[in-house]
Amino acid sequence: VVGVAVFWVLFSAFQNGEFASLSAAIPDHVPVRQRATVAGWVGMPQALGLVLGTVLVVDVFTRLIPGYDVLAILLVVLTLPFVLLTPDHALDGKDRPAFSWRQLARSYWLSPRQYPDFAWAWVTRFLASLAIAMGTSHGAYKFTRKPDGNVLAMGVIEEVHRRIPELRAVVFSNKDADVEMPPCVNFVKLPPRNVLVGEIYNGSRVFVCSSVKEGFGLSSIEAMAGGCALVTTDNGGSEDYAIDGETALVCEPRDVTGMADRIEQLLRDDGLRTRIAERGLAEVQRFDWDTSARELEEFLDCYAEQLDDA
Repeated sequence: VVGVAVFWVLFSAFQNGEFASLSAAIPDHVPVRQRATVAGWVGMPQALGLVLGTVLVVDVFTRLIPGYDVLAILLVVLTLPFVLLTPDHALDGKDRPAFSWRQLARSYWLSPRQYPDFAWAWVTRFLASLAIAMGTSHGAYKFTRKPDGNVLAMGVIEEVHRRIPELRAVVFSNKDADVEMPPCVNFVKLPPRNVLVGEIYNGSRVFVCSSVKEGFGLSSIEAMAGGCALVTTDNGGSEDYAIDGETALVCEPRDVTGMADRIEQLLRDDGLRTRIAERGLAEVQRFDWDTSARELEEFLDCYAEQLDDA
């Protein structure tokens, strides 16, 4: 949160510096009778940019880093024509007042009673900017769903691959991939049982479950039975078999960095990975058909007794 706040303040200062330069250029290059019209045309792209920027990061560049990169590049490219092609007439030294911090601070205040036209212009511009910001923020919130497990998994894989470039991952599903796969990922749709067990589970060192919510985690238990060390979110169902630091490494849902940290820890520490895998294998031995059938029967008998007592 602190990092976001700091960089947002820095960006706002940079952006307002651009706006100040643009606003100062209008009286230097535009006749008085045309300034209102030109100012309107200058302000229009600012509102349009908020909408187009939201569309770009929501629907086109859906990954976090590429989205920021594209917006940064566009900011520079679209600013350069004004910077390079608009002449700036330097003020003669004798006409330039001496710099004073006190005078600079005092210049931020203008009496609305003494300058009612400026006060009216400031209030209306503030309300218009507020309305635009609220509209675009609401649109981004409404039309952008929170990332699910699949989207989060790709973010985790990309982060771990950045730290460990030789990483190779296998993702499997019973349907076509609904997210873009990084180059280091081999996607397998509906793998046969012998491939799932013999090549994917037994051929992997770490199994990752990035689900936000989950019932009984059959895939995680199968992977643990196949010798994988488990990294999972605290998704509800994992509580039945994933004991953090014992049978698995557990993190909060949607914690991409936390999950990447745990995967990297297992991949770099063979001793820890082996210990987690062995304890996980021992833990899942209790999940067999006979035990499950017996526990279900006991539950149903207990439920029937409660009904009879009622």
